[in-house]
Amino acid sequence: MSNGAKQGLFIALAAVAIVAVIYSFSAGRATSTKQSGQPATQAGQSSDQQVEQATLQRIQELEKSIKSGQKSVASLTELGLLYFDAGQLDKAAESLTAAIEIEPNNADLHTYLGLTYFWTGQSKETTAEYQKAIKANPSSPDAYYQLALAQSHGGLGQQSDIPAAIANWKKVIELAPDSPLAKKSQEYIDKNK
Repeated sequence: MSNGAKQGLFIALAAVAIVAVIYSFSAGRATSTKQSGQPATQAGQSSDQQVEQATLQRIQELEKSIKSGQKSVASLTELGLLYFDAGQLDKAAESLTAAIEIEPNNADLHTYLGLTYFWTGQSKETTAEYQKAIKANPSSPDAYYQLALAQSHGGLGQQSDIPAAIANWKKVIELAPDSPLAKKSQEYIDKNK
C-alpha cells in the first residue's frame, strides 16, 4: 500500500473514531430532546443543520457554565469534543488540556487530545499524548491503536515507524482479542508485513 493510500486510510479511520466519540456524547442529548416532546425536525431544516445548531447551542451553554465557575472534567471534555466537531481545533485542545490539568491520569483525555493534535498537524504532540494515555492506562486498546495509526502515518516532519506500529497493533490484539479494534489491527499488520 502506498504512503498516500495509508495516509488516506488513517485519516478516514481517525475521523470515524472521532465521530463515534462525539456521537456518544450527543446521543444522550438527542434522546433527552425526543423525550421532552419537542419535534424531531424543525420545518425547513435538515437534520445536519439541526445537529450543527444543537452543537453550537450546547457549546454556548457549556462556555457559560464554565465561566460561572462550574468547571469539571466532564464539562471541559464535552466542550472540547464539541469544539472538535465544530472544527474549532485550537479551542478543543485548550478545553481538553484544561480537563487534563484537573485529571492528569485520564487516558481517554490524552487520547482525545492526541486526536486533536493529529488534526492540527502536530505529530510529536500527537504521539506524546498517546504515550501519556498508555502510561495512564496500560490496558487501553484504544490508546495503543491510535498510537499505532500515528506511527504508521508518520506525519509532518516525521517518518513512519511501521515496526513500532505493528508492535502496538499486536498489543491491541493482546488486550482486546475479540474487539473490532483487534480485527482492524490484524488487517493493518497483514497489509504492512
